[in-house]
Amino acid sequence: MPSKTAPRRLYAAASLFLAVGILPAADTFTNEEYAVYSAALANIRLSHADRGQALIIVRDTVDLLGLPVATQDCSSLPVVLRYRMEDVLVVNHGLPVSNSRRLGDKKLVIGRLYMLVTPQQADEWSRQRFSPRIPTDPPGPETAAPFPETSDLVRLSNILFNANKTAALVYASATCGSLCMSAQWYFLEKAQGLWRVLSTPGCGTIS
Repeated sequence: MPSKTAPRRLYAAASLFLAVGILPAADTFTNEEYAVYSAALANIRLSHADRGQALIIVRDTVDLLGLPVATQDCSSLPVVLRYRMEDVLVVNHGLPVSNSRRLGDKKLVIGRLYMLVTPQQADEWSRQRFSPRIPTDPPGPETAAPFPETSDLVRLSNILFNANKTAALVYASATCGSLCMSAQWYFLEKAQGLWRVLSTPGCGTIS
């Protein structure tokens, strides 16, 4: 029988890891990891109607330790699925994870256009979306919006695998502006050589 603490462990997964505090390394992801990211991004949950616009993806992954704690702990999932998730977390328990890794260009296949950006470019995108428009007298010069025709800014965590790399967990957030955000754990399993995202209701937040 799975432990009764399984949902709690998933809820607090971000606290299982140590921060290293180093600069992002050059692209060191394997083809398997890119396949997991691609599958998750192809099924990403947005907080609004998805019109298939291009995504802005931050090339540097987010520390698991730095993730916001989900408001729900996956307790609504079937017990068997929670147990399979727990298997991934137990394998990774106590192992230090590099705080940030860097995705390589043109290695994600997600069925839509996307652009990898630096953290600095992501900050500029966010400022344009979040900053209030302050009228001036006389009006200030018009500034072009960075990365037009894009819908959401996406941040990804590092990937957690089970022992034989047939299951994986990755955390992703997608932000389109003030009060327009979704963030959740994506649980994937590999079958016949392909990764697929399993439905995990209650494992994230949306606003």
